[in-house]
Amino acid sequence: MIGEQTWWFFPKPPLEVGVGFGLAERTPGKPYNTYVVVTREGEIAGIHRKNNVTQLEQMFYRPDRRRPVFSFEGIAMAVGICADCSRSELMRSYGRRRARIVLMPHAWDADPILKDGRPAGWSTIEEMVDFNARGMIARYRTHREMLARFTERAALPCREQGYFGLFVNQVGQPHPLIPFVGPSFAVGPDGEMIARSRNKKEGMLIVDIDP
Repeated sequence: MIGEQTWWFFPKPPLEVGVGFGLAERTPGKPYNTYVVVTREGEIAGIHRKNNVTQLEQMFYRPDRRRPVFSFEGIAMAVGICADCSRSELMRSYGRRRARIVLMPHAWDADPILKDGRPAGWSTIEEMVDFNARGMIARYRTHREMLARFTERAALPCREQGYFGLFVNQVGQPHPLIPFVGPSFAVGPDGEMIARSRNKKEGMLIVDIDP
């Protein structure tokens, strides 16, 4: 649990870089889907707990209502975890409070396409397993297709609110029915892409920005 009664110590990294990472934060009830940003000095700069917990996730996580904008190395920063980024009011609230960088960590699988050409839309794990067992899935979207889908989704709030968006999505296949193909990219306050991943493999993007 992250809170006033918990002591955290992050040793100063040898490369003196800030990091962000996700975790399941224990609570008296269901855990939060939490993202933590740590400074180059090893101190917690900010903590965001996912607001928009989807129906598929509700059996695992509880939602939170807090929407922090915090200072990272003197820069106003905020976080939108996965489906949070589709909540326009949340993304606008960061602009109203003058966030300059919004981190957008995702674990969004490559959307499955049914044999009739429609995207599959299930609300439970049992439904997902049933669709696959009956052979209803024709294919999954490629890295290029997922990039096209997410680019405008991230670019729109950046352009409207004037902040940088740093979007990252998982790659790999932790389960036979759940492939992740990325993408990851950075978008400027003008909505234009600054850098992006080129394939569904793990990699690192190094981007120079002036917030």
